[in-house]
Order: sequence, then structure tokens, then C-alpha cells
Amino acid sequence: MQESERLQTTVLASCEPQMLNSVLSELHNIKGITFYTPATGGFDLVIWLSTTEQTKVYSLVNQIRAIAGVVSTSTLIPFSGFTNGRDFKATNSLATVLLGVNGQAQNVVKALQQLPNVYSAYVTPGEFDVVATIYGSDFPQILTQVMKVAQVKGISASETLFAIKPNWA
Repeated sequence: MQESERLQTTVLASCEPQMLNSVLSELHNIKGITFYTPATGGFDLVIWLSTTEQTKVYSLVNQIRAIAGVVSTSTLIPFSGFTNGRDFKATNSLATVLLGVNGQAQNVVKALQQLPNVYSAYVTPGEFDVVATIYGSDFPQILTQVMKVAQVKGISASETLFAIKPNWA
């Protein structure tokens, strides 16, 4: 598995609904953000940062929180995991899957590494134990992959955030 320095920090954000377009415009101007998208699920936005370094993450998260319309954020810093990007294209559909795990989270990450269409997965402290990014050519393919993830031994809970309009910075 690759070192966590090669993994992205993920920021999940909630926004005031009427401010979403304005927030998206502001995110585009922050250096250090590599990807952002409105999402379905319990959070309005999924944002990837280009660093896992604590002081840089802190600075970037504060810039995100300072945007008018951002109500709250949750920062998921990777401890260990992988990014493989097999056959990944920037035009693919994406989903972020937040996983609760019974037992060793690292065993779940190893199992996810064997599945097709898993762009990345990593162990993180906090509310979620593992964060995985799934990709596919379209929504039905992502749903198929999410169902495969749900069958991995050790997963006790999951929440899937489907990307609505991915933006690569």
C-alpha cells in the first residue's frame, strides 16, 4: 500500500442551500484544493486537499470555513491506505463511501484494494473508519461497485455520497 502522503485529505462540508453556487465559485479560487463536487447524502460537498500535512490542512480548512454559506466541515485525514486509479478518467462518475468497521479497518482497506473501480481507500480517525472513492462510467456502474463494497467483511455501516458535478482544480 502507498504511504498516506500520496493520499488526499477529504473535507466534507454542509452549506446553506441558496449559497451552494457561490460556495462552489469560491472553492475554485483556493490553491491546495484538487477536487470538489456537490454531493448527495449527509453532506453537501466533498472536497479533496492536495496535502495531508497538518498545518497546511488546517489553513485550507479555515479558508473553506471562511466562505460565506459554509455551515460546517468534517475533515478526514488519511492514516494509511492506497490510491491506485486503475483505468480512472477525470470524466468518470464518482462516489465517496464513508465506512464504519468492526475489527481492523486496515483489513477492510486491503479487501477494497482488490475490488475493481476503487480509486482510493484509507483509514481515518473519527466518526468514519474508512473513506473509499469509487468510480465508474455511469451511475449504474457505481451502484454495482458500491454493492460490492458493502459485502466486504468487517463493514458495519456505510454512507454513500454521489458526486453530482465533479470539478478538478
